[in-house]
Amino acid sequence: MSKTPAKKILPDCADTTPCSQDCRTLVVVPVIHTLEDLGSIGQKVMSTDSGSDAVKSEKIAAIWERIADRIEHRHMDFKTIRLYQDGLPVCGQEMRIACDMAKKGSLNHRLLLRLVERGATIVGTESAALLMEEYKLIVNSMDGGKPVAEPVAAPDEKFRTLLEKRDRAIASRIDDTLKRGETGILFIGMLHNVEKWLVDDIRVEHLFVNETDYPISVDV
Repeated sequence: MSKTPAKKILPDCADTTPCSQDCRTLVVVPVIHTLEDLGSIGQKVMSTDSGSDAVKSEKIAAIWERIADRIEHRHMDFKTIRLYQDGLPVCGQEMRIACDMAKKGSLNHRLLLRLVERGATIVGTESAALLMEEYKLIVNSMDGGKPVAEPVAAPDEKFRTLLEKRDRAIASRIDDTLKRGETGILFIGMLHNVEKWLVDDIRVEHLFVNETDYPISVDV
């Protein structure tokens, strides 16, 4: 697989250029993981400063509302939209997982369900084996299993290698499932670089909200 052309960044409230029926488009949405997204290891990798976490939670909620608004007001046929999600394994239980995460308070997964209601399709995105491998790495990296005060800013070599494996697997999954004339929306953590491994015939666009509002977070 070869590297994609230069990325197209979507300014606020802009619509994409119409794509032909033979085109495949992937809209990349950088996401911030919340405590609810991180599941059982969330308490271990998030900050222990409750006041700081409250401020971050408010900012994250505002960002997700802007992301939802921009996606839901785009001129697109949602029946041709495929949703790809960071951390969602290919397992045949994707909708159940999304529903469970939404019930636990995940703003990301609540948005997925809103888009499904409009006709979009959730697609299992990641290798379950690679996700389990990363989970074990995270648990083993804990200081005696105790919560860490601050997230690690940059992953060590093992994490970087595993992150690349995940990105390659995600890119391959998108190539296998995104049909011509369809648009994929990839919700992905900001340390990832999936587009590096995408095939050239997938047109990549980026949906950004105000990046200065993004609080520091850990990407897993």
